[in-house]
Amino acid sequence: MTITSKILAASALALVGVFAYLSLFGFLSVYDDEGYNVAMIRLVAQGVPLYTGQYAYHGPLPYLIKALALNAMGIAVNHQSVRLWVLAMWLMSAVALAIAIRNLTRNSVFAIGSLVVVGAHMFPLRFNPGHPEDFVVLLLAVSVLVASTEASWLTENMRVATLGLIAAALLGTKINVGILYLLGLAAWLLASLPRGKLWRTLSVLFVAGSTAAPAVLMHGWWRPEWQLLVVSTLVIFLAGYAWLLRPVPARYAWRHVAICAASAALGVTAIVLLAMLRGSRPLDILDGTILTAAKHPSVFLRPVSFGIVTIPVMAALGLISLWQFIRISRDPEIEHRAPQAVLKVALALSAFLLVAMADSRLYFPLIGPIGWLVVFPGAASKLTDRSRSARLFLVLIAAFQVLQAFPIIGTQTAWSSLLLCACSLVLLHDGMLELSERSEGVRRFARLSVALAGGLALYSLAFFMLGMWNSYRRTPSLGFSNSSLIRVPLAVRADFDWITASTDRYCDVLVTQPGMNSLLVWSKSAADMRTSPVLISGWPLILTDDEERHTIARVSQASRICAVYNKRASEWWTNDGPQLTPASLARQPLVAYIQHLHAIRKVGDYEVRANAAVASDWKDDYLLNGTRDLNGARAAVGVPGDLITSAADVELAFGFQASRAGPVLSVPQTDASAGEAPPMEPILYLSPDGGLMIRSKPGTYVRLAGQAGVLDGLWHEVSLRRDAAGWEVSLDEISTGRIGELLTGGKPAQYLQLGPAFVEKGTALGPGWIPFAGKLRDVRVKRASADSGTRLVSCNGVCGDSLGGRSIGREPGR
Repeated sequence: MTITSKILAASALALVGVFAYLSLFGFLSVYDDEGYNVAMIRLVAQGVPLYTGQYAYHGPLPYLIKALALNAMGIAVNHQSVRLWVLAMWLMSAVALAIAIRNLTRNSVFAIGSLVVVGAHMFPLRFNPGHPEDFVVLLLAVSVLVASTEASWLTENMRVATLGLIAAALLGTKINVGILYLLGLAAWLLASLPRGKLWRTLSVLFVAGSTAAPAVLMHGWWRPEWQLLVVSTLVIFLAGYAWLLRPVPARYAWRHVAICAASAALGVTAIVLLAMLRGSRPLDILDGTILTAAKHPSVFLRPVSFGIVTIPVMAALGLISLWQFIRISRDPEIEHRAPQAVLKVALALSAFLLVAMADSRLYFPLIGPIGWLVVFPGAASKLTDRSRSARLFLVLIAAFQVLQAFPIIGTQTAWSSLLLCACSLVLLHDGMLELSERSEGVRRFARLSVALAGGLALYSLAFFMLGMWNSYRRTPSLGFSNSSLIRVPLAVRADFDWITASTDRYCDVLVTQPGMNSLLVWSKSAADMRTSPVLISGWPLILTDDEERHTIARVSQASRICAVYNKRASEWWTNDGPQLTPASLARQPLVAYIQHLHAIRKVGDYEVRANAAVASDWKDDYLLNGTRDLNGARAAVGVPGDLITSAADVELAFGFQASRAGPVLSVPQTDASAGEAPPMEPILYLSPDGGLMIRSKPGTYVRLAGQAGVLDGLWHEVSLRRDAAGWEVSLDEISTGRIGELLTGGKPAQYLQLGPAFVEKGTALGPGWIPFAGKLRDVRVKRASADSGTRLVSCNGVCGDSLGGRSIGREPGR
């Protein structure tokens, strides 16, 4: 590579890195697949055997590797470390695919552009950090890299052995992806073998068996999914087996098949042995990875609805398939009369558009013609046997991987189209290369088109990244488990603050419906992770009655039992298919157990339920249980608006210790534009001269404490008690003034924020993110009518300087 190419490559990698970082660390999924995977990795790191000691249904390899690697590096398993892991996997996968595209096109500049495209395509990795899909993406990318690499040290024996090991790794990660990869790998090896009588017999059998893969996968859903069944079957047949009728260089012998198979078998054996060394029993591994999948063949189904596009898609695909198959099978000169370059460009760009829309109904049919043109681009493209073989590998793996879109419509749709994206990039390169060999006018038009399209794509990506950056810089950090790099809008996190702090204070074990395991990770210390059951997000759809009864028996061993119930999220799983309905959900043992617990409090979509021991003791709602050091940190504490408005005599109380000016208690600006991270307006803040300032009305502040101030390193207690006239404010048990309603406006704010905040105007603190230099402790909301221990010295109005600066301080740390 030239110096210019290296600079461009470094810039592209930096762009993808920033994009990946903002995507991962500026988002938190409330449906919480992430929490399940973080909890599972932490349990494995603590020595809990997979399957034997904890329910799991993915392959063991990702959990074992992540736990062992993080332990070896001395890194705690939390949401932040897992996201850093995913960030590394994201970048390595993008680089591997970009290098593979460089190998397939011999064009370094185009490969650099491809790095940005495939890096952006991996955006759905943000939705489920820690999920085995990061391993899937990396392994698929590396497989294409291995198939496309031309190096003297990489012999064909090493190549097929490595591809076999990748098959084992995929089987040990997600068994469905591994099987689909094996089908593509077997088709590629079969197409590359010498053709004789045995080959023809095996070809017919293999084509018949593997073309039936969609029918086997969807066997329970032939009628509702008949469109997807027909499309995927025809696509696999056209893209996967048309090559068996065309002369493909015989690069391999039967011994290479044996080497590949032996490598895959050894790899699977090594993974099972590693799991057994960590305490898993062989039968539990078999049950967790294979039998569970067999018992729940369509457990997550959200059917692909083809709707009104069914008729034209079916008709067009049928005609294209028939026409292509006849041409391939009857015309030996077809390769020399490949379609015009404009068709290649149009097909590639159409695929990019449909992939970006994540519409599997429409991009499925494109795999056949795109795959044909990638492997047999025409006489104008001079391909070596090695390059054609690598392109064939890419297309065959891509043809089967599209079936990842079934049975889940979600992030799996992106991974089903990942290798199609790589195919489209190769086809786009071929088309543009042919255009560049035309007349000067055509070449000029081609260069201009590429420049405009690339510029528009980069502008769109940069604009999207700017929006993510603006939200990231305004938002507090997660605040749990030392995950300071993750930024979550406080409107979302305030509910988590309440659940985490309150259950940590009152409960010994915590069970959730549906699975919300981040709450377990945040409310329990690393040593306590084994007490509460870690349940997959959609456990009402997956666990058997016996498994639910086992969970009840485990939970019932504790004396103080709590449950977090999210009605909306729980009922969302009943939309997946007839196997789970609201009526059948209510009859499940664990669901019935949770519903019979006492309802404690409901905030937003979350309701805390508990047994009698907890219900009798639950007096105050905690937002922070204990002390949090906020010196320079962004870990603000959220107070849900539902708690503030839950009673007429509610009281918000907390302690603080500060050494520098900064916000103490803030509320979102009522005039702020809509968004997840609005600027905040302090209600209480510490001024640079040490005074505690209170908002008398929006934009206007007066002093509560006198010249002595509160920046003295001592603990001070603040109380805001609601009554008919507004909110009475007390500092160190002395009433110092009264303010109006906290949550005002046509659409009242959903939360209050304690600690650091992003401020735009109205205070002496200046604009920007303003840190809080000090500590907070025991942030709680209570009902004042139940509190008889505090006597307040009354002060009519806002006392301000008339109090003479008196404050009752507490010794630091007490």
